[in-house]
Amino acid sequence: MNASEYLLDRLADYKVDHIFGIPGDYILPFFAHAEASGIRMVTTTHEPSAGYAADAYARTKGLGAAVATYGVGALNMLNATAQAYAERSPTLFISGAPEISGRSPDKLLHHEVKHWDTQIRAFSEMTCAAVNLVDGAKACEQIDTVIDDVMRLKRPGYIELPRDMQKTEVERRRVVRTYLKRGDDFEKNLADATSKVIGILNGSKRPVIYAGVEIDRFGLRSELIRFAKKANLPVATSLLGKSVFPETHPNFVGIYMGAIGSQRAREMVENSDCVLLLGGFMTDFDSGLFTMRIPDDNLILADASQLLVRGESFPGITLPDLMRSLLLSPGINPREPPARQPADSKAAQPQQGSGLSAGSIIEALNGFVGDEMAVVTDVGDCLFSCVDLKVNRFLAPAFYASVGFGVPAGLGMGLADLTRRTVVLVGDGGFQMTGVELSTAKRLGINPIVIVYNDAKYGTLEAMRAGMKSFDLPVWDYSGLAKAIGCDGCAASTPQELKGALQSALSSRVPYVIDAKLSGARSNTLQRLGGLVGKKTA
Repeated sequence: MNASEYLLDRLADYKVDHIFGIPGDYILPFFAHAEASGIRMVTTTHEPSAGYAADAYARTKGLGAAVATYGVGALNMLNATAQAYAERSPTLFISGAPEISGRSPDKLLHHEVKHWDTQIRAFSEMTCAAVNLVDGAKACEQIDTVIDDVMRLKRPGYIELPRDMQKTEVERRRVVRTYLKRGDDFEKNLADATSKVIGILNGSKRPVIYAGVEIDRFGLRSELIRFAKKANLPVATSLLGKSVFPETHPNFVGIYMGAIGSQRAREMVENSDCVLLLGGFMTDFDSGLFTMRIPDDNLILADASQLLVRGESFPGITLPDLMRSLLLSPGINPREPPARQPADSKAAQPQQGSGLSAGSIIEALNGFVGDEMAVVTDVGDCLFSCVDLKVNRFLAPAFYASVGFGVPAGLGMGLADLTRRTVVLVGDGGFQMTGVELSTAKRLGINPIVIVYNDAKYGTLEAMRAGMKSFDLPVWDYSGLAKAIGCDGCAASTPQELKGALQSALSSRVPYVIDAKLSGARSNTLQRLGGLVGKKTA
């Protein structure tokens, strides 16, 4: 068995059925072995798209992989790697490299940048583990170490595979590792922590769960649903963690983003005397540009690395430990059913007039998207308007916020979960970067519904500082482009036309693009965000 075959076997162990990438001469042996392995190699139109698709695949299925050639290919994926790291996505990035045997200072090989280790040093800054496979005797152990770290930490990893090593026989062996050494007092600490948390919950008048993205990363969604039902607690989520708790569930109260997000969720969280923050990390978007107000005395925080109960630390106890212990505990007193709350007074409302707005798009989607669908969004008002979207499966780059994520992410999500049809929301700027990836989706038989928020500008930036010509975009015929690459689509300028377009898209067997020509107001969330950021950019 050679190094390529062993790496492919390890990916198959984690049910990776697709690898995204673009072939090049330094990685061709790996591609040949992959095609023989049964794993589908998905050739995208550009390396950033391969990275975004693999990232979305990982967020949906648990592990994703992207591959490219040395230098020009791998460095094109570096931004996607950075986003996966920032947003804690377990994605493996693989690159070819020149033969080890042919490297010398007086030979300048194509795609070389500065030094032979320049590329791996760059990826080391963006991953939890990075390795250059140069020794067949150690290759299997090194591959295992990287993949194990990716799965344990839910961060991307990097493997550099020189062309000669791709064909080199390796010593196959698995090393059993114990990453988390439980001390003798672990069970007692966990019992003490659980007892204290339950005591605070039972003694609180207005407890609330605030759930973040690590619930999804560590596969704790069903545990969260069961716990919320057991304790009968209201649940808010972060924007990055949107849909880690089903939004059609009666206990769901909205997206909490401080002063920017759901006002109902804000009232529930900020008026609570016990906020159980599970798996969240405080980015500027999730915190509403740090306008969130949760006193430490009211906070119980559990994440991948720690448990803090009103400032008291319980070493060695993490989010999965606490969640499973709470579910097993008989001591939780169920609360009274959460009072039915009126809809947000500032939520998306039908806009006056006949033109399309961000709010009217969300209004139409709330009557269209069912549990047999999943929504993925790019960056911009297509993201911020989703604060008011009710959906049970959702994916977005809501922290690192790389424009161009949406369409290739829809490809990755669609391949990772064939049971749901994907709806992609993307701004015209994001579509102009990566929208042609729909041709890849069509080739693979994936038929996402893509709604382009078309206002002929970078609208999010316009909301922060109006009137700059730098924000203007060329006007494209998005539905015409879709047809030119073998897909289908139409334009919509009114809410009624949009509803008709959605019905047409529903019956389409190929990717369907709806060119949503915006003339109405931006979402309330973006207006609030733009007002806060605008003070800094003036």
